[in-house]
Amino acid sequence: MAVTTGARVRRLVARVQTRERLVHLTVPGTRQRVHARAGTSDVAAFAEVVSEWSGVDLPFEPGAILDVGANVGYASVVLSLRYPGARIVAVEPEPSNVRLLRRNVKRLPVEVVEAAVWPRGGTLSLDDPGKGRWGYRVRDEAGPVRAVTMPELVARAGGETVGLVKIDIEGAELDVFSADTTWLHRVDALAVELHDRYRPGCTAAVETAVARAWPAYERSAAGEKAVFVRSAPAA
Repeated sequence: MAVTTGARVRRLVARVQTRERLVHLTVPGTRQRVHARAGTSDVAAFAEVVSEWSGVDLPFEPGAILDVGANVGYASVVLSLRYPGARIVAVEPEPSNVRLLRRNVKRLPVEVVEAAVWPRGGTLSLDDPGKGRWGYRVRDEAGPVRAVTMPELVARAGGETVGLVKIDIEGAELDVFSADTTWLHRVDALAVELHDRYRPGCTAAVETAVARAWPAYERSAAGEKAVFVRSAPAA
């Protein structure tokens, strides 16, 4: 019985190690390599990020960038390579994602914040709806996840304005954009993945907030993200 139990444990450990085995991926057109966890959604997430951002062409060079819902940092890496003069703040709540995020942005001008964005401070819980490592959702219930607000993050990015805010927070954009959005007055471009498919009202909340904050803007799409660029940059 002891041998059988030991064999089962070894097989379990082997499966876990296989799932967490790291593979290397190279950002197209560069020598920059990033890590992905074999057997997880990481590889698909990398391909999606590269495809999305290849279609985004901002009419200015952002000096500061917020990557909200950074997952393991692929967008932060791609944006850092495209805009080498930008300071990036990457925000991610899930601990195992944060560990790989820190590794992927090592030696790049990226600050990592382990937290989830929310309309108010405090703590939150984290749920796994079964979408893989890039689909965790926050729940408005006291838990182990620190909550930060968008005004805090915009201030943390430094400077008078933030050139680009990328947001992919699995439906929590409904809560964030339904609250105080005066921070948008200090933002020049916004790229948001909208999740009306399981939280109806996300698109309406974002569109209303942008229209209220910016007198004029252009809207386009990049993969699953809606991209808003204000016509007159913030003063």
